Amino acid sequence: MAAASPAGDVIVWEWKQESNLWIPYQEGVCQLLEKKFMEWRQNTSKKMLPMVNLGDCDPSLDCYEVDLVNLEQIRYETGAFLASEFTVFSFYG
Repeated sequence: MAAASPAGDVIVWEWKQESNLWIPYQEGVCQLLEKKFMEWRQNTSKKMLPMVNLGDCDPSLDCYEVDLVNLEQIRYETGAFLASEFTVFSFYG
């Protein structure tokens, strides 16, 4: 469900169902999205495409792609766009 940031924060990526409920992605998907998001942000030339195919992490999600710029999940078969977001949770000890 979450990816750990270098500061020890937890980053949770979610997608918005048609019923307006936010559903967290599986942990491995969160880690992939965060890794690709950080790579894209650090790529100053912006030659890297801001799209992530979720099938790179889980073959059953191969029909989904996340647009890191517009924060949208796209389903290839239907062309449906759903909102995506990430939230950072900080823990203080």
